[in-house]
Amino acid sequence: SLVVNAGAATAMIYSCLCITFAANLLGFVGEGAGLAVGILQLGVFAGYTIGSMYVLKSGSDIGGNTFFLFATMFGGAGGLLTVSGHIFDYLGIPYCWEIGSIVNVVCGLILFVIAFANRINSKADFLVILFAAVGVSSAGLCGLVMPELFSLIGGIALGIDGIIAFY
Repeated sequence: SLVVNAGAATAMIYSCLCITFAANLLGFVGEGAGLAVGILQLGVFAGYTIGSMYVLKSGSDIGGNTFFLFATMFGGAGGLLTVSGHIFDYLGIPYCWEIGSIVNVVCGLILFVIAFANRINSKADFLVILFAAVGVSSAGLCGLVMPELFSLIGGIALGIDGIIAFY
């Protein structure tokens, strides 16, 4: 199982990130939440990367690569893009938020492929990756088009995903 092989710590990091992303996308948190999420992303990057290496070492290529994608693109790159964007906005320096949105859309599309490849494994694993694909690609799309719709879809999908990961 992808989530079981990840170990409790990596699964908890994943769940916390999903639920904080959902809270932010659904508007349950206040001003500054985006910056806080970005700092959280950077804060869990090392542990997330170590967890993904553990899953790869256990022999789970799909699981290990999935968590490595999460660690690097959402923990590292996502955190840096989010934090730097907020700092630049505060300083009045032009910043292109759409780059992060494009990264999320591309990663979401990759996650759909991973979900398809993982469809023969446990239903929980398949659903974790599927809801991640929907949530991540929707989070990216909300920065490009129809923000209200895609924030809602992404927030709901990531909230469900965070709950499934506890399973």
